[in-house]
Amino acid sequence: MRPLVKKTPVKLEKEFEAAIKAYIQELQKYCLSLTKSKWDGEDLMQVTLANAYIGWLNRPRPITKAYLFRIASNTRIDGYRKRKPSEDMTSDLTEFKQQDDSTSDMVYQAIEASRRTIT
Repeated sequence: MRPLVKKTPVKLEKEFEAAIKAYIQELQKYCLSLTKSKWDGEDLMQVTLANAYIGWLNRPRPITKAYLFRIASNTRIDGYRKRKPSEDMTSDLTEFKQQDDSTSDMVYQAIEASRRTIT
């Protein structure tokens, strides 16, 4: 025998949409301010709403603006921590050959000579 379903997924989605509707514009602006990029802000907002929906399905409760903003900021912090640095700061720099000083001296002398001819 099939158990009785109190609420269908469509009803749950409509309830969730009604719960967050008042905060969508403010959440969008907040996500944009955290990321400083339109695309990253939209991605952050999408992940925030997905996490809020999953949490709301597990335990339906009133959704507040502070709750959504906390999810957004924690998601941003998690993404920042997972990000890989663009340079390896721990590499050994002794393997690189030191630049020859005569080249830099020649460049400096050329700059000084052209400066003197201009003035």
